[in-house]
Amino acid sequence: PPTHLSPETLSTMAEQLHLTSWWRVKPACWDDAVAAVRAMAREVLENEPGTLSYIVHVPMAREEAERSKLLSPGLRVTEPHVLTFVEIYQDDAAFHKHVAGDIFQKFVATHGHLFEEAAGGGPDSTVSFYRQAAGTHVGSKL
Repeated sequence: PPTHLSPETLSTMAEQLHLTSWWRVKPACWDDAVAAVRAMAREVLENEPGTLSYIVHVPMAREEAERSKLLSPGLRVTEPHVLTFVEIYQDDAAFHKHVAGDIFQKFVATHGHLFEEAAGGGPDSTVSFYRQAAGTHVGSKL
């Protein structure tokens, strides 16, 4: 990883929008939901140049985490039927374009029923937005 980042790179990092969101899947719909988000993730990365990273994670079962000795006292495993999205956008406008775009809107209209329903309607999800403060990852173009 780089030990020094140029002012231009730091400026670009400050403009990027990072988010993590959690979507609660109806247990009986798990396989269909995972297949649907896999297809959507491919489509997003192929067609939305402002989307720099779009990764969807499935939870590891508690038994697997214990077998792999990943848990230590005090750590809890997440809910079993929650998909975790980790996304990076070039800027806020790219995020707005994604959410309002055909790919995401079609996904929600076609597959929204696979998710638990939020109090206000639509899929039950929670999101946290971030700005990168430090660090990089292998393969990063920063």
